[in-house]
Amino acid sequence: MKKTSFLTISLFVLLKQANVQHSKIEAVSFEKNSFLDENGDYKYEIDEENLPWNDHHKMMVSLSNTHQLIYNFANLIRGRKTFENKTLTAEVSVNIIKSKLNIDYIFHAYDRYNLPDNLVFPSNHLDFRHNNRIYPFKNLFIRIADKKTIITRAGTFKCTVLEGYNNMSDESYKLWMVDDQPGIYARIIVSKAGQLGHYHIFELINIK
Repeated sequence: MKKTSFLTISLFVLLKQANVQHSKIEAVSFEKNSFLDENGDYKYEIDEENLPWNDHHKMMVSLSNTHQLIYNFANLIRGRKTFENKTLTAEVSVNIIKSKLNIDYIFHAYDRYNLPDNLVFPSNHLDFRHNNRIYPFKNLFIRIADKKTIITRAGTFKCTVLEGYNNMSDESYKLWMVDDQPGIYARIIVSKAGQLGHYHIFELINIK
């Protein structure tokens, strides 16, 4: 009886600790105008040019032996400080000879293994021949905010930290780009205010 009670209490403590860990909510809310100058033009082009991911060949080489990036997706439950969690898997394919790279864009909170009905998985590929770019900068104003080393279940990563604002969806972003493994995010926070808003955390838990 004492053993059962002890195990029950231990389980309760572990669950409570897990909830406390996941209830740390970082304020992520940026105004569109903070990315624009007095003429309404984007003012952080230099930041974008200085990102560590602009060497596309280096990106492909660094990912040539990577097949999957696995993330924990945490969705904040409205009105509470706890999260619902699920695992998302991004498939990675690299063809250095053809200069092509594709990484599944899982940052809509689904992957090819739990794709909603009648929904096409978004394309997210890099092709030198067409000079197209890899995620997630479409409609996104960005600026370099910091350099930080963070620890996730996948390891310890030195990152360039970006702040961003999506002009189409009114979402604020905070992104931790891994400096020496271009193409990999260690963490992403996506926040949208208002009645129909949300707060999502994507955190890298494994590289395969």
